[in-house]
Amino acid sequence: MNFLDILRNNTTIGIIGTGKNAGKTVALNEFINIASKHSVRIGITSIGRDGERQDIVTFTEKPPIFVPRGTFVATAEMCLSNFDTEYEIIDITPFQTAMGRVIICEVVEDGFIEIAGPDSNSEIKRVCGFMRDIGADRILIDGALNRKTLASPAVADAVVLSTGAVLSRSMEVTIQKTKHYAKMLCLEKVNDDIETICREAAGMGVVSFIDKNKKIINTKYITALGCGKQITGEIKPEYEYVVLPGTLTSSFIKSIRDVLKEINIKIVVMDGTKVFLDAMDYKTFERLGGRIQVVDSINLAAVTVNPYSPEGYCFDPVIFVEAIREALYPIDVFDCMQGGC
Repeated sequence: MNFLDILRNNTTIGIIGTGKNAGKTVALNEFINIASKHSVRIGITSIGRDGERQDIVTFTEKPPIFVPRGTFVATAEMCLSNFDTEYEIIDITPFQTAMGRVIICEVVEDGFIEIAGPDSNSEIKRVCGFMRDIGADRILIDGALNRKTLASPAVADAVVLSTGAVLSRSMEVTIQKTKHYAKMLCLEKVNDDIETICREAAGMGVVSFIDKNKKIINTKYITALGCGKQITGEIKPEYEYVVLPGTLTSSFIKSIRDVLKEINIKIVVMDGTKVFLDAMDYKTFERLGGRIQVVDSINLAAVTVNPYSPEGYCFDPVIFVEAIREALYPIDVFDCMQGGC
C-alpha cells in the first residue's frame, strides 16, 4: 500500500514519530504532494507545532511545509504571521493553545505554512470534522513527540509512523526500538464475543475485571497507576480479563507477573496508544504467558524511515530500509527521500 492508496482508503490520517528528526514532516509533505497531484483537497492540523524553519528545542533546521492553494489549515493564530502565503480566515474556534486560539483558514495561493493545532484529541476531532464539512476530502494530522494519542482509532482512520537513525547510532537498536513501538500500536484485538463487554467495562471509568461468565466486577481504582499491587491482590481464579480505562505502564506489568503463575488473566486497554511499556518488560511479560489485548485496533498503514541523524551519523539508506522492511513485515516501509511512496 503506497501513500496514494492510504489517501484513497482513509479519511483522516495521523503521522506520528518515534522521536524528533525521525522524518515526520517529510512524510507529511509527501502526502501533501501526492494529494495535490491527484486533486485531493486536504485539511491540515497538528497536535504539536510544525512548519517552523528551525526546531525550537534542538535548534536544527527543519523542512518547511508547502501547501497548494485551496488547502484548509487549522492552526494557532500566532502561526499565521509565519505563513509565507495568502490565506482567508473561515472561522475562529473556541480552542485555546499556548500560541493563541485555533483558527480555521483556507490558503488562497501556493506557499509555506506553520501549524500548531489543538491540544486534546476531542478538540482535534472537532476541528477535523469542521474541515471536512467545509470541503476537505482528506485530513492530515501532524503528531508531536510523545503524543501518540492521535493514533487512536477514535481520532485517525490510519496512522503512519516515522522513525530513523536519531533513535540510536546502532542500526540494530534502531530497528528493535521501532519494532517494539509498532508492536505496541498493533496489539491483538479482543475476540468479538467479548468486545462489547470490554468496551462497556472500559467506559465505566474504573479498573474492572471480567469473569468466566462475562460478568463485570468493578474496583474502586480509577487508574492502574500506583495501584498495581492493590489491583492484582483482588484478582480471583475465575477472572479472565482486567480492563484498564487508562494507560498501561511497566509498573503494572511488574505487579501482575506473580499472578500469571497461577491465574491466566489478560490485560485489556482501549487501544495501543494507551500502552507505555519498556521493551524488556514486555518481553518478560510475554515469556510468562501474559497477553495484552485492545478493544479498538489501530490501522498502522505504513512506516517511513530517515537514515540520517542531526548528530552527523547515518545508515546506508538501502540497507536500512530493507532491514526495517524485513523486521516489520507485512507493514509497508518507505524512505520518502528515495521516492516510491
